[in-house]
Amino acid sequence: MSFKIKNVTLLILFSLSSLLYGLEDNSKNSFIFSHGFGSAGVKVKRYIAQGLLPENAVGFNYVDAKKYIEPIKGLGIGLRIRQCCLAQENDIRELTLAINATEKDCILYGESRGSSAILNYLGTMPKSNNKIAGAILDSPFDSLQHVFDFQIKRLRLTKITSIQSIEKIVSVLLPNYKKNGIQPINVIKNVPTEIPLLIICSQKDTKVPWKSAVILYKALRENNHQKVHILILPYGSHAWIMEGAHKTLYRNVVHAFYKRYGIEHNEEWAQTGKDFFENYCQLNADQIEDLLNGGALPKIN
Repeated sequence: MSFKIKNVTLLILFSLSSLLYGLEDNSKNSFIFSHGFGSAGVKVKRYIAQGLLPENAVGFNYVDAKKYIEPIKGLGIGLRIRQCCLAQENDIRELTLAINATEKDCILYGESRGSSAILNYLGTMPKSNNKIAGAILDSPFDSLQHVFDFQIKRLRLTKITSIQSIEKIVSVLLPNYKKNGIQPINVIKNVPTEIPLLIICSQKDTKVPWKSAVILYKALRENNHQKVHILILPYGSHAWIMEGAHKTLYRNVVHAFYKRYGIEHNEEWAQTGKDFFENYCQLNADQIEDLLNGGALPKIN
């Protein structure tokens, strides 16, 4: 019963989104935004403002953000943090509801935890589901353990406490997170190879290690994905790369990706981003290894 009610609610939201923007929904795809920490409402508007999503793109909230309150500056995030499962079963369920609420093929656009939830969904969804026409994955993590290890090293936490104590704190703060639960790197082999994917990351990310994105890209290529691309930028804060120093390149590459795979796009932006997309966004095995071992990115103007 609750499943049907949630679907009806989402269907209503999808219908209202077009009315609110004064648009007639003639698009062939539904664009669904999968958020990180925080709520979808504010973030989806920012992606629309940057030209990355159409005005009738729809966001939805994961369980921990359903009663989200914008945080007061300096007082942390307005989440029900203990409800958060960080891209695992609860998030996959909510994303599934959002996808099932539309009859159209879906373009999924994720950010941080939302990107990893998309990968976990794609790696566990029924094979009969052929509604996903593409996905853009901004700052995904390959596993939460990689993120934890990165933060422990970056913040030098072992100088003040033990790994065991840190793990205990995490288990108290995030009781719904399962250390041995679903992780993108473990289900990547099940992601359908026909789905186009664009992974985006910044080398200045201090929340999720940018090498997580490269590791995911490498695993996808090793599993015969010919339609996977990666945009690695030298600058940009976590979950705000689209408004950073390379926001124009980011936007143009996204639209070049859209055009390549027959997705609604801005022709001028797609043409401007075409050369970079084609020449620098599909790394070969040697280039991947070079990057993972400290090699430099191509110079970006």
